[in-house]
Amino acid sequence: MATASRKKLMTEGDILPIIVKFSIPLILSALIQILFKAADKAVLAQLGGVSDVASINAIGTVVNLIITSLNGLSHGAVILLSHAIGRKDDGAIRRINNTAFITAAFLGLLIAVFGACAFNIMPSWVNCPETSYHGAALYLLFTFIGAPFLLIYNFSSAALRATGDSKSPTYYLIVSGVANLVLNIILCLILPQKVIAVALATMLSHLISAALCLRKLRSLGDPYIPDFRPRNFRFATFLSILKVGLPCALEQALFSLGTLPATRAMNSFGDATITGNGAAMEIEGFTNAFISGFGSSSLTFIGQNYGAGKKDRIAKGTVIYLIGSTVLALSMTGLVFLFRIPMLKLFINTDDAELALAVGCLRTVYIMVPYVINALKNLLANIVQGLGHTIPGTVNKLLNVVVFRVIWMTFIFPLYPKVACIYQCYVVSWMLLFIFDLVIFLYYARKEKIFKKEENTPSDQKVCENA
Repeated sequence: MATASRKKLMTEGDILPIIVKFSIPLILSALIQILFKAADKAVLAQLGGVSDVASINAIGTVVNLIITSLNGLSHGAVILLSHAIGRKDDGAIRRINNTAFITAAFLGLLIAVFGACAFNIMPSWVNCPETSYHGAALYLLFTFIGAPFLLIYNFSSAALRATGDSKSPTYYLIVSGVANLVLNIILCLILPQKVIAVALATMLSHLISAALCLRKLRSLGDPYIPDFRPRNFRFATFLSILKVGLPCALEQALFSLGTLPATRAMNSFGDATITGNGAAMEIEGFTNAFISGFGSSSLTFIGQNYGAGKKDRIAKGTVIYLIGSTVLALSMTGLVFLFRIPMLKLFINTDDAELALAVGCLRTVYIMVPYVINALKNLLANIVQGLGHTIPGTVNKLLNVVVFRVIWMTFIFPLYPKVACIYQCYVVSWMLLFIFDLVIFLYYARKEKIFKKEENTPSDQKVCENA
């Protein structure tokens, strides 16, 4: 295979070093993203005001619902690419790669047009306060305009990870993150509307990271060079990506939909509460960077070994991932809980700082203490997705995120209209998700005979063959 030397197969060698080596850049990538997002808000808090910070915090759910949800399709691409790489099928790699990138570009343009038309009404979906409504609308406008760059970056970085290269996307994030920070400061000093300055800096940084990832893919040679010409779009391959990726995208959308009622309720308490809640979420992001970075590497590891039919490696890798996620979650949440107050103060700059700090501490107690449950449920879902089964997880999210949280916020929250009640809703839904994810994992582990010793045979999943 012409490009074999340029790939980093995870189907051979000692499992633990491979997982650790592959996971570290993913953890760093997640940390870098969180650090630069935090820097955005820190700059905004110092050069703008509390309403500017609240503008971004208030509509995060809307951004996740429309943009981040579609990134779930990149999961479909990385799963199918991992399977194809495990099988050493260059033809499938080429078809999946080209079709995925054309899809990303088209969806990005679609979001940009939609956002330009509807940005002014979307803050009302989350009951955004009047004091931060205008800023939230402007931030959404520029975020949606930059959607094509973000989606192409996510698909290109996912393609690189599928080849076993988790370092290059990390390097490019550092470059674009530094550019974002510098542009934040410069644009905030130049432009009177600080929210526009931050959104514009973010959009330009996405353009930089997307360009760097595409350049790296081109250096890998055929079949990894993305070709955006419409003639390279394969409808059958698109359906295969959709079959695997659409449930992942729906999962992301369901999380956002399930969060909408809670976000509306949270925003009704005012800017100080929004700021305190947002500050705690920033701290959670640092914890989640370690946990999600480690856990998301399982998509590539499981996918490549499943494509190669090496189920014994999947079993050993699963045990390592479970132990590693548990240790990371307990360690990180313990540190955050101990240093929660000084960390929260980094993101709180408001006249009502006492209330904001109290809300941030409350969220830290409710969300961070049982965070290990969240870590394990996400890991189990990733492992099942790596095996190519994405629909059961989507059904789980539908029942235990959307349905459960809507019921809670409709019937329980009115009886106890406090911020704590909102956080209790999250914790209970996590527990339900974990139980269902565990059942789903055990079912597919038994069905695929992951923990039974047998001769390794290449996977013959239909979704892979059709790709």
